[in-house]
Amino acid sequence: MEKIEVTSLNTLVYQSLKQQIMENRLRPKERLEIGALAQALGVSKTPVLNALKALEKDGYVEIRQRSGTFVRSHTPEEVEAIFRFRLALEKEAAALTIGALTEADIAPIEAGLLAQKVMFLQEQEAGDVEAFFCLEEQLHQLWVGRCPAIVRGELENLVDLTKRLRRLQLSDCLEQKGKKAFLDQEMDVHLAMIAAVRRKDLSGLQAALEQDVTTTCRQILAGGREERTDGSSITQ
Repeated sequence: MEKIEVTSLNTLVYQSLKQQIMENRLRPKERLEIGALAQALGVSKTPVLNALKALEKDGYVEIRQRSGTFVRSHTPEEVEAIFRFRLALEKEAAALTIGALTEADIAPIEAGLLAQKVMFLQEQEAGDVEAFFCLEEQLHQLWVGRCPAIVRGELENLVDLTKRLRRLQLSDCLEQKGKKAFLDQEMDVHLAMIAAVRRKDLSGLQAALEQDVTTTCRQILAGGREERTDGSSITQ
């Protein structure tokens, strides 16, 4: 008989803090007070300390001796490296799993994206960036989530590291470039991914992935969403 797995308090605190970082509720460079976090979460300091150590290992916070713990702000070099490795691994994930994806997997996501597209095109509707983000996340998870467990965790962490900046970049794109540019850049590339999956066209899916990930990275760096070490743009 298999033992029932119980999620530990350390894991629950880790997941809560990580989610707050990805959603920009805990912001880059913000100091994290262990006592205040423990009180807010209704736990002792020990699981908070353990969660922060795990978050440091995974790239979300920085623990500085005698200074405290801070939400990590990535340099442009780090941002580019995260996106570059995410792209390489996600392409491999697509290659491993595209044959197993079915119409039942992609049809609900496609319907959601098309409904969002109608909303964006209607003058009375601004569209919902967070809803689009969730649909995009579901789409990428189709191949990321089907990877062998031995590598899935590392890939999912790379994807998670990009989520905070991705949310900001989506809002910037809509606000600064308008609805048409948003649809041309963001909506169409994800519909292209779905079409490629439907055709079992790996090269088409990988090309759409590359367009999506590299464009996102380039715009994040150009927009100065993370600290620059020299003021120059890295991704050309």
